[in-house]
Amino acid sequence: MYTESSSITPDSTAYFVGPCFDLSSILHPQISFRYHMYGAGMGNLELQASTNGISWSTIWSKAGDQGNSWKSAMVSLNAYTGATQLYLRFVRTRGSSATSDMAIDYIRVQDSSYLCNSSFPLLHGFESGFDGWADASSGDDFDWSHRSAFGGSPYIYMEASALSYGGKDAIITSPCQNLY
Repeated sequence: MYTESSSITPDSTAYFVGPCFDLSSILHPQISFRYHMYGAGMGNLELQASTNGISWSTIWSKAGDQGNSWKSAMVSLNAYTGATQLYLRFVRTRGSSATSDMAIDYIRVQDSSYLCNSSFPLLHGFESGFDGWADASSGDDFDWSHRSAFGGSPYIYMEASALSYGGKDAIITSPCQNLY
């Protein structure tokens, strides 16, 4: 969604109201979205919530120029856990000049209980140990190790020289990753 500011007056407001959400079966609801707010005369962007569609509470806001790139926001909706109806709306207030265009995209309401804490792309150098990777505690035959190579560059490895041939496993599992 995009709002053009060149043909409207300062402090003009635009509303983008989403559908009604039933959060009664979600343990830790959250909304995530991306926003773009670039311009010297940038105004305000708010996210508001309501359980009745009449009274609104601001649960997130940004004001002013945020740079010429898309930003990500994640907002907890835990205050509304169990709500059978939750309305969400974005409120955009034009700034002081025509350089106040705003955009929002990729809006997601979901249960954060199942989300990961890291982001893509996945880059690990193992500087501080296993960096979230987990050596299997059962189901494998031997373990991974953390070492430093010549010059101090860290790595993980498995020593296989003392093992017999065939059917031996060393399992390491990556941390959960959000691919957005």
